[in-house]
Amino acid sequence: MVGGLIATVAVTRQPELFTATVLEDPIVDIIEYLSTNDDAFNKKVFGDINEKDIYEHIKSYSPYHVEINKKLSNLLILSSEDHPQAHHGRKLIARLRNEFNDQKNFNRIFFKQVTSSDPEIAKIALWQAFVINSAFKQDVLIRPNE
Repeated sequence: MVGGLIATVAVTRQPELFTATVLEDPIVDIIEYLSTNDDAFNKKVFGDINEKDIYEHIKSYSPYHVEINKKLSNLLILSSEDHPQAHHGRKLIARLRNEFNDQKNFNRIFFKQVTSSDPEIAKIALWQAFVINSAFKQDVLIRPNE
């Protein structure tokens, strides 16, 4: 959970550092997540969100609550229908569609709902094709000697 949070924060704040990003079942509304998953592990990692200063600190980096850099592009969000937090990916896509609907780069932001009947290899092929396509769209080539 924490690794996905770090990746989501990084790509929404400084998208120019990434050629392509694939987020799989991201948790983007940390306030909501911690409010509904108030357990000892989360309190140890994040603190008690019932304390005002901790709440404000978490809200300051929660990807759903902060301003998203308008240069965001080449983003694929995969959401598993059976993941308990699957709505987070849909929630972020809804926000991006609302904020970026008049932006040219919105054409490079995608969402895919995967089902439990989808073979794992199909999901892997999808994100690999997305990353490779994004690299060539950006004229970024990886050469073996570099």
